[in-house]
Amino acid sequence: MAKKKNFYEKAHALLARAVLRLFRIRVIGRENLPTEGGYLYCANHLGLLDPVMIAASAITQVHYMAKKELFRIPLLASLIRTLGAYPVDRGTGDVGAVRRSIELLKDKKSIGIFIQGHRYAGVDLRETKPKHGAALIAMRADAPVIPVCIKMKKNRYALFRPIYVIFGEPIMPAALATDAAGSSGFAQAAQMIFAEICRLGDTCDV
Repeated sequence: MAKKKNFYEKAHALLARAVLRLFRIRVIGRENLPTEGGYLYCANHLGLLDPVMIAASAITQVHYMAKKELFRIPLLASLIRTLGAYPVDRGTGDVGAVRRSIELLKDKKSIGIFIQGHRYAGVDLRETKPKHGAALIAMRADAPVIPVCIKMKKNRYALFRPIYVIFGEPIMPAALATDAAGSSGFAQAAQMIFAEICRLGDTCDV
């Protein structure tokens, strides 16, 4: 008997192809996309549409943190929860959101994190720096990382401008291990992930 699709799977099947065409998304590295959960998608951050670009391009559902204020809006809160979002207090080091991310990964759900921590529209990727939260979560959950580079001309969304979503090969947790302990080790691991995201961007000429 075929598994019954949930709301997200139905919405993805209905809308993903239309989103890819509407936003002129070019997916590169499709062969690296996992067909099951338990992966951490780690991407650069150009704009508010980034989660949509990754969700439309991926095969399985990708859960994201969303600022807690959005969950105070009744109808919106219900929708984003159904789509897999969970709250984070962006003004603090939200330990609860980190724990929730680790729990999702251990439960074989995939999550998405933007390694720079903030949006950098119009800024060269290599001029920014990674935060180490993504590496911390991946290593604590013992989860593979899918590096993702979102790239477009001038690194800024614009009407009719093609968008490239480039997926790299999974980075296994063992590859992120260093001799450094604690935050230094997580920072070094984050730099490894970020370097791969930058390398993916270099492979695509826009």
